[in-house]
Amino acid sequence: MKDKKFGVGKSYADILTVLLVIIIVAIIALLGFFTYKIINKKTVETDAKNANEDFLLAAEENRKLLEEMMKEDDDDKLDLPSSSVSGLIGGTTENNNSGESSTLPDGQTSEGNSSETQQPSTEVPSDVQIKKTYFGGYEVKGSISIPKTNCNYSILERVTVDSLNKSIAIMEIVSNPELNRTVKDLNVPGTNVFLMGHNYRNGQFFSNNDKLSIGDKIKITDQTGTQITYTIYDKFYTTPDDASFMNRDIDINTRELSIQTCNENSTERLILLAWDK
Repeated sequence: MKDKKFGVGKSYADILTVLLVIIIVAIIALLGFFTYKIINKKTVETDAKNANEDFLLAAEENRKLLEEMMKEDDDDKLDLPSSSVSGLIGGTTENNNSGESSTLPDGQTSEGNSSETQQPSTEVPSDVQIKKTYFGGYEVKGSISIPKTNCNYSILERVTVDSLNKSIAIMEIVSNPELNRTVKDLNVPGTNVFLMGHNYRNGQFFSNNDKLSIGDKIKITDQTGTQITYTIYDKFYTTPDDASFMNRDIDINTRELSIQTCNENSTERLILLAWDK
């Protein structure tokens, strides 16, 4: 009888030992998983930060180069109207409709409510070789900065599964028919730039876009070193297959942004619309 009880007790002990081993393995696996997530997030953030800093340095060099060319050739070599100089050489512009004047990079002033005057272009002239940077095999077309959420990332040339794992990317650039050409650069008047980025729910990329409100600012720096400030004018959720927001009329003098990411449970898409008015 004692032997039988001993055998039963040993069986329970064996079961408990197996359960304990399983629990220990599970804990180690969870610790390994969370450690990997933390290290991966840090790696992604470091790589993205370095790519963005490299781009901004190159953009500043391009701004100085274009500015110097303008000075040397008295605005003739690039065959651009004088009104395009400020937009081409860079600086920060923030348009308004308040009727107040704002200072442009070259020291000129422009009055508010001036939508009838075509905005300067920031496209790179075809005969000018500017410095470009690349991140993970993708050309970096610009940099996005959202002060409210401390979002600062490079903007990659196209959307792929891989590019979205690295940074923010351009889904499409739609231009006003009057431009009569394909636009591949950012901050060009008469265009609507569609940007896409992941919501990883960990603060990366567009994870905090739900905290943004109408009136908040988004700053885009392009390859010429020009920084344009956009203001959010609409925010809404829609289904993943809804693309109706992409079909909008684009004013020839206005720059627009359409920013897309997923909501917290990936059942909807959060859309932000912004312009430089």
